[in-house]
Amino acid sequence: MVGMYLSRETTKHTLYEIAETFQRHHTAIIHGHSTIESYMEIYPELARSINYLVNGEISNGLIPPAFMPYANCNN
Repeated sequence: MVGMYLSRETTKHTLYEIAETFQRHHTAIIHGHSTIESYMEIYPELARSINYLVNGEISNGLIPPAFMPYANCNN
């Protein structure tokens, strides 16, 4: 669902193109996007992680735990 959310937020592809990529119906993409939006309101760590993926920004000086091992990589 995070991939679906990111695809809708960061690309100009249509729902149908995104759905084809994920091998899902376009309504599944809508549902996945909506679900992640709802979860981001409930789970701030998810919102921080997605913000980090999209913008590379660290909010409140905290690197999301899933990305901590990679924070100092120069790749």
